[in-house]
Amino acid sequence: MITEEIIQEALRLRAENPRMTFRQIAEQLLGDGDFATALRKHIADQQRDSENSVLKNERRRVIPQELPQITDLPEQYKMYLPKPLQANVSNAIIFGDLHCPHIDRGLVQQVLLESTQHNIDTLILAGDIIDGQFTGRHKNPPEYVAPATHELEYMQHYLDYLDREFAEVYVLPGNHDGWVTDYFDMDFTTLINTMLPENNLRISKYGYMFINENIVVGHLEEWNETPGYLAWKIAQQFQRHALVNHDHIRGVYSERGNKFYGVSIGAALVPQNIYYKNAAFNSYPAIERGYAVLQDKHTLRLMAWDGETASVDKIIHLGD
Repeated sequence: MITEEIIQEALRLRAENPRMTFRQIAEQLLGDGDFATALRKHIADQQRDSENSVLKNERRRVIPQELPQITDLPEQYKMYLPKPLQANVSNAIIFGDLHCPHIDRGLVQQVLLESTQHNIDTLILAGDIIDGQFTGRHKNPPEYVAPATHELEYMQHYLDYLDREFAEVYVLPGNHDGWVTDYFDMDFTTLINTMLPENNLRISKYGYMFINENIVVGHLEEWNETPGYLAWKIAQQFQRHALVNHDHIRGVYSERGNKFYGVSIGAALVPQNIYYKNAAFNSYPAIERGYAVLQDKHTLRLMAWDGETASVDKIIHLGD
């Protein structure tokens, strides 16, 4: 059982030796490194409760009298509004859900051809770069699970390859990437820099980033059968057009009278290689592959990929 005393001792050990992993701490305090994830969750929950308490007190103190005069957020609020990576570009190619080693090599070659034909030198990888089934999160049949070394080698190869092919490459973490970073007890930036010590990648701490003044690109945590619907909800939150991965479907959603679009980009994986033991994940429409091309700051092409050829699915005029 993880008690308050154990939590405080774990925090003390981390403070004294920042290089000490939670697995090592769990082994020392609990006699079993497998308790590392539970220990981290207890600590995170305690810190979140403490932060929420501070926020509630700050809210009571500030809002009634001082809200009209506030020109900047108090420091306590800023932790909940992290500043994302920002790309100011005239054009870009966006795709994600590579799920290395299950990446669709043909789609990658098509993206490179697209970049050459239209002189595009910015690439945005929107999450789930690695599949991470070796972590045991989905408990899939063995024939669908590649060894960790195999997955990591594919991830390393393609990140290095794309880093050399494009002038700028932005990389966002997805939920599968999170499985891997949790498994190795390191953050996303550290994972990539460990595999590619010399890289020019622009790596995001968060699963989203801004493009210019009108687009947010991100990786979802939820599922919905309607392409673009959850992206559209995100668009309302950020007051920007939203492009997302994670749902493995392709399409656009909007509502009459609303100027923002939600776009599901599709996936860059080989569908036959992916299997989810949890039936709920297999009940959605078949995986649709594709990528998005930002032709200019106000025109987006949603591209479909059938495994051999690319075609324009939709052209979206994003407006001002």
